[in-house]
Amino acid sequence: MALHKDFPESPYEFLDPDKRWLPADEHFRDQFYGQLIPPLVDKIRREVKKWRDSDYNGASDTSKSLLQYWFETEHLMHSKKGMINFRYYFAQREAVETIIYLYEIVKVEDKYDLLRFDSSGVLTESMFDESWRRFVIKMATGSGKTKVLSLILTWSYFHRLYEADSTLARNFLVITPNIIVLDRIRSDFDGLKIFFNDPVLPENGYNGHNWHDDFQLTLHIQDNVNMVRKTGNIFLTNIHRVFSSNQTSPSIEDDNTMDYFLGEKAVVSTTDSKVDLGVIVRDIDELMILNDEAHHIHDKNLAWFKSIQEIHNRLLQKGSKLSMQVDFTATPKHSNGSIFVQTVSDYPLVEAIHQHIVKLPVLPDKASRKKLSVKKSAKYSEKYEDYIDLGYLEWEKVYEEHAELGKKAVMFVMTDDTRNCDEVAQYLENRYPDLKDSVLVIHTKKNGEISESSTGKKKKELDELRKAANEIDDPNSRYKAIVSVLVLKEGWDVRNVTTIVGLRAFASKGKILPEQTLGRGLRRMYRDPEAQEMVSVIGTDAFMEFVESIQKEGVELTHKPMGHGTKPLAPLVIQIDNDNLKKDINELDIQIPILTPRIYREYNNISDLNVSRFNTKKLKIKEFTEEQQREIVFRDILSNKIKHKTKLDRNAIDYRGIIGYFAQVIMDELKIFSGYDLIYGKVKEFIKYYLFYKEVDLEDPNVLRNLSELEARKTITETFKKKINELTVLDHGEAKIRDYIKISDCRPFVTKEREYLVPKKSPFNRIIGDSLLELNFAKFLEKCDDIISYVKNYFAVHFKIDYKNHKGEISNYYPDFVVKRNEDEIYIIETKGEEDLDDVLKLKRLEQWCKDINVLQSNVKYGFVYVDEEKFSKYDLKSFQELLEVFTETGPQLTEKEFKTELSEEDKEQTNLNFNKGVPFDQWIESLPFPLASILWACITDSNNEHKVKYLIHFFEALSEFNVALMVSALSSDKEFYKREFNRCKSPDPRFQGWYLKPAFGNWNFFGSCLAKNVRRLLEDNDKSKKCLKLLGNPEKAFINMLTNKKLYNILNQVVNYRNQWEGHGPIVSPKDYEERLCILRNEVLKVRKLISNAYNNISLVLPGETRYENGVFHYKVKKLMSTRAPFKNEELKTRTPMDSTKKYLIHGNEGTPIELIPLFDIIESPEMKQEACYFYNNYDKKNDRVRFVSYHFNKESEIFLPFNDFKVVISLLN
Repeated sequence: MALHKDFPESPYEFLDPDKRWLPADEHFRDQFYGQLIPPLVDKIRREVKKWRDSDYNGASDTSKSLLQYWFETEHLMHSKKGMINFRYYFAQREAVETIIYLYEIVKVEDKYDLLRFDSSGVLTESMFDESWRRFVIKMATGSGKTKVLSLILTWSYFHRLYEADSTLARNFLVITPNIIVLDRIRSDFDGLKIFFNDPVLPENGYNGHNWHDDFQLTLHIQDNVNMVRKTGNIFLTNIHRVFSSNQTSPSIEDDNTMDYFLGEKAVVSTTDSKVDLGVIVRDIDELMILNDEAHHIHDKNLAWFKSIQEIHNRLLQKGSKLSMQVDFTATPKHSNGSIFVQTVSDYPLVEAIHQHIVKLPVLPDKASRKKLSVKKSAKYSEKYEDYIDLGYLEWEKVYEEHAELGKKAVMFVMTDDTRNCDEVAQYLENRYPDLKDSVLVIHTKKNGEISESSTGKKKKELDELRKAANEIDDPNSRYKAIVSVLVLKEGWDVRNVTTIVGLRAFASKGKILPEQTLGRGLRRMYRDPEAQEMVSVIGTDAFMEFVESIQKEGVELTHKPMGHGTKPLAPLVIQIDNDNLKKDINELDIQIPILTPRIYREYNNISDLNVSRFNTKKLKIKEFTEEQQREIVFRDILSNKIKHKTKLDRNAIDYRGIIGYFAQVIMDELKIFSGYDLIYGKVKEFIKYYLFYKEVDLEDPNVLRNLSELEARKTITETFKKKINELTVLDHGEAKIRDYIKISDCRPFVTKEREYLVPKKSPFNRIIGDSLLELNFAKFLEKCDDIISYVKNYFAVHFKIDYKNHKGEISNYYPDFVVKRNEDEIYIIETKGEEDLDDVLKLKRLEQWCKDINVLQSNVKYGFVYVDEEKFSKYDLKSFQELLEVFTETGPQLTEKEFKTELSEEDKEQTNLNFNKGVPFDQWIESLPFPLASILWACITDSNNEHKVKYLIHFFEALSEFNVALMVSALSSDKEFYKREFNRCKSPDPRFQGWYLKPAFGNWNFFGSCLAKNVRRLLEDNDKSKKCLKLLGNPEKAFINMLTNKKLYNILNQVVNYRNQWEGHGPIVSPKDYEERLCILRNEVLKVRKLISNAYNNISLVLPGETRYENGVFHYKVKKLMSTRAPFKNEELKTRTPMDSTKKYLIHGNEGTPIELIPLFDIIESPEMKQEACYFYNNYDKKNDRVRFVSYHFNKESEIFLPFNDFKVVISLLN
């Protein structure tokens, strides 16, 4: 019974007929086909899909214009949350398309035309009672039937007005079954507001018509009938107003309890005379009937059916006929359970629940139901006390949740008779203080209609009762619960029912369906379809058996624990945590400035479009046969869906429609609403003179056929969009502070159930994330003692920044987090897992936003940080300061624009010249130690600029760590001296404790520069300089200058700045940007080369091998690790001290005392690749008690792990 595994959750996504709900069991499907699947729907769905994919081929201009406007045009509308993009559900679209398809393409006139779509093979003409065109639309309760009704009405009106051969109507009889439904429909139709509040009417001028001006309709409601014109009337009434004039007056005791609503025969007034509404309706020449809640029309003997039949017959007598009858209902079923055979479109409840269009029914699980029992008592409320109490408890839990959002949860209790109904109401008011004077009692008869006879109330009181029932959603209404005999069968259009309690079963003769029972609680309270809303359904075993029978229709009922200690069945509410006494909301509050947009579109610039300068690739003209030339098909570039089709008559070739198509596509995609003539002319000029390799004749059918080819279509549309964007999307160059957002003013909102964090440092009550990274980042911020507060930038916060996207269009960007470090510093945080094409553009715009606000005010400094998932998971960050050090620097940083302008053209030329594979540079890197030379060699031999940039950044980080290794190795050979003189390099700041366990590039720079500074200090001290030089191996002056030079560490710190700007603030980089970055880093390498110069010419990094000892001297065969790659040179070396063959040493010239190097790096043979590779210490893996080393030049095996015991001595020295 389950839905297809690929059935989409979004109600806007197209639904494939092959993925729609069907009973899974074939035997069950065959046995109950007529009760579960409308026999006509499957074939009709498939044909409508083909028609839709053909761009509505064969439809009239009016139909096509309306379909494209309603369903393929963006509708930006104002709401309480700002501008929103209104869209119709796909189910609504499919219903409208189906009616238009059957009328206009299939040309259905009656039941005989419909029978061709029968999928069951059992339909016969005798099953259709009517002789006119009748269609039934089946849509789940709450899925928007009224909106579909308004669209079909509008289509009929304009079709009859604009299409010469139309047989549709401009008069409409909208019939409801009772006064309750009438009141609901009236709220939408009063003042014709549904046609103007929703995007129903295209703007004047759309596709050549004045839609607003031509929509001349008068609404007549029940007895309030104005002057009736020949056309342009909407008669909104309940069925009793159109009964025959000779019909006898109804009695309250009639079996059909709807007759109560008729009263005495209506006498209504017009400007001329008093006339029966039925006479007015029957005396017009064209009419469409639209029936809401039309499951009442299930018998040809009923007055409803007979009344419509009489209207049709009277029109026939006048040489006309009923243009169409369209019925709308969630349950178009006969008393035997079979679906109305006229059903042509179906959106079942199972699909609506899956797409969150309606609430999810939730029943108590087995454990919860076992706690319930029917007690032995003559008193009804005591007998069912367990069920009533559980219902109240579930309602009470969600009441406060919804109250935070200004909504009122409502409980609905159904009993078996009016006496018990009154008793349960009294029980609720007496037992539960918060329901005192808050229970509304509605008595209904066995078929679900409101009953008056049992109440003895007068008409005025009954009207007030109906009003109270209809307005129960209003927070100002005192009613929180309704107790009713059975259930209001339809029309009670409230949204706030969260709990249904059923205290009896339903007999089949009552003609109540499970969906009608659940329907009172299915309508959603909130507009956000992402939030899954639920309705708790509780009741006796007999009642639950009845409700569960709906499962045969595919509805998968959810069972959850209920009662004390269980979660409320409500969507997650995100709100300011004002009730949390442990939070100081004023302190946690964050104020975010709103700046005026920088990016705007200057439409006047379109006139400057010069198609002669487009410089696009010229296309070759293909030759097509005459048959191929007859039909030109334009498909969407991305979806390949047919968007436009033109049939060519060789005797009447008209290229204007094709050029017009391109002009309209360009305008639609760029959201340009004027200037069609200008763009049309530019497109025409471009195609004629510049699209192909030669000027073409636009009246040549072969040329026109070429225009439907993908390459031509893409060249035209994409080129014009790009060039228009370049001309019109501009930057003001400045911004102003327009307003401020105060987080504490944020309104509550709901979201779907998901994992969340209960924060201590945020004014919100919950932090949810769109990804695991966002949730983990929030957890990190909770641990940061160096921030005051933070917020997730929910859409409800409304903090967005305009920017120009990768297509050159104006778009909005919502950063992820806002962090208040202190009262003077606020950081905007963007976290990123998966990359997208706009990332770098968003971040550049964010950087500009920070600059703008920092210029406009000076009270608070705003900064930004980009946190990528890979790096965030790599580092075990303990503070916000550490985050800034890893991902950005705290001080002022050069922008990328400044990076690009820092080098002069002469510098760039010199850099490129010296960094090629020429002799000077090659010779220099061959003189360097292998750990450094190998990285530069990998950079030189790689042709990819992106890789080159990474290699060079790695080179600088390796250089920093390598220098630390040299200084610590030498100076720590006298442990006391090292501890005494270099202890000051241990930072007292607790945030830097343990930095050596996961060191970053900046950590090596800090520690290395401190060591170098103290070496310089010692060398200036006459008493200590000799000792220091001896420990360093008595090196030449050039080596000391290189190792301790301030300029070197300035360069290394600058590279950290570059790295953080590039890697930390932007994941997506253009080839041009990589080229510029490479140029910058080459320049820094040149500076380093100048500082190192030939300092390593008289120094060797060696790995000892065989040895012999003669006359107090050790003779070693060593590998000289001083080149870009293996094999290394073997040399003989004499020393006065022994060396360990497992360790590396540094030797200065002929000095006989080698310096043993601590293992911050290692040169080993790769186990898999059998190649020499260098690995640098990266971090300590505490969980597995091992040390991780990474290679900056050897990608084939980029990391190795070594036991921690071998590394303990290094940790002690770095500490």
